[in-house]
Amino acid sequence: MPEYGTVLDTFFSRYNEAGSSPLREMRFEKRPERYVVSWFIKATGENDDSMLLWEDGRYYDLPFERQPAGSQPDRAPSYAFFQESHSAWLYDWLPAYGYTGYFNDIIEALEHLESPTDTQLFALAFAWSAAASHHALGWSAHSPSETLNTARSTPVFSDRDKESYLNLRKRSWRTYEQLLTHHPEFTTPAGSVHHLLSDDRMLAFLELLVLRGEAEASEMVTKGLYDAYILEAAENILGQCPSQCILISPSLTVTLPLMYVQVSQELRTDVRIVDRYLLQDPAFISLLRQQVGGAAGIPLRLPDSFYESPGSNLMSVNDQTESDTLSLDSFLLKAAPLAEANTSSGPLTLCPLPARVVSLPVSGQSLHNRGLISSRQAEALPEALTAYFSASGNQLLRRDIAMLDIIASTDWDPPLCAVMAGNGEKVFPIGYEWGQGLLARHSPIAPDRSREQYQYTPALFPQASQRLLSRLRLETFPAPLSPAHRIFWNGYVNAFLSTADAFHQQGEHAEALEVVGRFVETCQHIPSEYMPSLLPFVRLYLICGAEHKAIDLARAVLEPLVYAEGNAGAGSSGQKALAWIEATGRQHNSATLIALAGEFRSQLFRHR
Repeated sequence: MPEYGTVLDTFFSRYNEAGSSPLREMRFEKRPERYVVSWFIKATGENDDSMLLWEDGRYYDLPFERQPAGSQPDRAPSYAFFQESHSAWLYDWLPAYGYTGYFNDIIEALEHLESPTDTQLFALAFAWSAAASHHALGWSAHSPSETLNTARSTPVFSDRDKESYLNLRKRSWRTYEQLLTHHPEFTTPAGSVHHLLSDDRMLAFLELLVLRGEAEASEMVTKGLYDAYILEAAENILGQCPSQCILISPSLTVTLPLMYVQVSQELRTDVRIVDRYLLQDPAFISLLRQQVGGAAGIPLRLPDSFYESPGSNLMSVNDQTESDTLSLDSFLLKAAPLAEANTSSGPLTLCPLPARVVSLPVSGQSLHNRGLISSRQAEALPEALTAYFSASGNQLLRRDIAMLDIIASTDWDPPLCAVMAGNGEKVFPIGYEWGQGLLARHSPIAPDRSREQYQYTPALFPQASQRLLSRLRLETFPAPLSPAHRIFWNGYVNAFLSTADAFHQQGEHAEALEVVGRFVETCQHIPSEYMPSLLPFVRLYLICGAEHKAIDLARAVLEPLVYAEGNAGAGSSGQKALAWIEATGRQHNSATLIALAGEFRSQLFRHR
């Protein structure tokens, strides 16, 4: 079968399709021996008839709009969404993927192999894990043709349910352990086999925490999970949190190690970890109301019946939506009956939003009382932010409404903090915003911007960030970088970069240079693969008036990149670094930096 990227290349070179939207999304499915494409209609929760895309060595004609002859297809954002999505690599690693019940086909194909390959063992372990999670969610074993219904099939997770669930989980663990014994260095784009096994055990902890309670969930936690650098990153995150804070985690990649450190080391159990993507699950939202460990429950305003209703899955502007501005409290109060009155079936039923404009409270005083910002910064904050919604964007998923509910229920005390997306070792007090407006600039949200769930900016909090940097230590990160490694490396880089940039924005250049210098000092012996991460610090040196340091750092970055084997070709990391240095020199009128790039380019030409 062709690789996933090849299938996407072929489809988007032939057809002019918009890809995903708030109301529908295109789905590519890798069935046994074939590829299938279909539209998933979010408003009804149903799939259009699946269409055969590839089978037996040939592509089939599909009823989509054709690309004009000789035109270059515009593949953004749909092509990029599929090709660069976090799970895209699974299409090439698993023999079947992308449709409900895919794990059944994988298990059937691989379970009885006498001598499975390493990749087949990984695929089988992954499939057992998926089967366990589907069982925990109460979803039946669907055939590929059925539409997934996320309503829990039984109201109570019984002892028999737990036994069946653990049998599936243990099959996953045994298969990962078999792979670990056979090939301990086996690594996927999501991390090493040891990391995958650790995640799978902690996923069992999280699912049983929701379904059976803390005591039974804790039985899943064993010693020796996760690599040392992952544990240190998790300890750094928890160590930075204010007392009794609510910590918003961007994904399970971060959430699971955090929970492991809390339970196994009994470290910072006062911190309430909220996984943003799990806020789509009514059972997880219900768990937030309860005390877990030393973390108090969150007194959410909206009832469980709201989150369990299909109408809370997706809310958008329509003819029933009011044009007046509502306070956040009034917005939530009116959202509940609208969602509960919507009785349409399907997991993504479209429901009207109560208002086009909502006013979000901002409590600078609460942040100041906790020592997170200065009194001057607290006074500079607006009393509220205004978010606009429109029919063409800003639809709210259940997890978005749950975040609004958390803000309304706590009024910022206890403080809300966040691990920045792609930033594994930095915690910021939340500046809550919608779209791309920055809280620091008090920008209104443009009504037609595409929906971004949450953005967190450190610009208001550089002093707090500066204090926290002392906790961060450069680990020996493995090369090449997998996505699991990269999120923590990026976190290390962004912790320094965002703090230095925040000082610069406030005119405190000496403090910014101190932060940059501390980071550069720790990176003297990093592998060349990590060098492009240092380029933004060249720019910071320039704008803070330290051109000589910018030149020294640019030279240190360019030498291993430009002269590395294979880096002479167009599009290589060496050529990209040269182009970046030249562009930065022109942007900041640095003739010396431009000359340095020219020197390396001429030497590279002679070298080739």
